[in-house]
Amino acid sequence: MRDFKRLPDKITQLKQLEHLDLQHSGIRQLPENIGELESLKRIILLFSDIENLPEAICDLPDLERIHLGATKIGELPPCLNKLESLKEFILFYEDGTEFPDELQWQVDQLQRDLTHCKFFIKNRKIE
Repeated sequence: MRDFKRLPDKITQLKQLEHLDLQHSGIRQLPENIGELESLKRIILLFSDIENLPEAICDLPDLERIHLGATKIGELPPCLNKLESLKEFILFYEDGTEFPDELQWQVDQLQRDLTHCKFFIKNRKIE
């Protein structure tokens, strides 16, 4: 599965899809029209090669969980703070390195805005 770099755009035809689990995959990007998966509740991208999240992720009204641990995410869409259904957000780098300043600022802002959400964030290097 590591050779699979991109999900086909047609995945958005799966209107009843609730869980998208791409952990340990070579996925680098999600379709720009992912917001059409209106039933999606959970996106798991742990240990994937994902580099960014499309803005359309903020169009998912029922999204409850985003798991981004050990990815290559460098920044987050600023609209994530509008995800009122979000209950759980996980983000860490596999090697324990610190987040880039911009990403750290975005995470801090999310935590302030989404007080109803549980955050599991690890952003400090382990010595």
